Amino acid sequence: MIESASESDEINKGVQPLDKVMMDLGLTDANLVDKSRKKIVFRMVAKARKGRRIKLRHQMKILEVLNDLVMDKKFTFTDLFNYTGPRG
Repeated sequence: MIESASESDEINKGVQPLDKVMMDLGLTDANLVDKSRKKIVFRMVAKARKGRRIKLRHQMKILEVLNDLVMDKKFTFTDLFNYTGPRG
């Protein structure tokens, strides 16, 4: 199946602010996966950083884990993502 440009835009949201935050803090995908109390997998973090559309619940899990890792700053949803994923 070939995606149209609009379908591709719906799936690809471009590199997210999460990527820069993690790079600035020296964090890797593994840091988030290892610290996760809820199930987060490498693929989920990689997709989130690259801007591949992920569900809202996955975005919230990533936000929670990042806030658990970084004690001196609390991030908000908009610090990490420039779109809101679908519910479900």
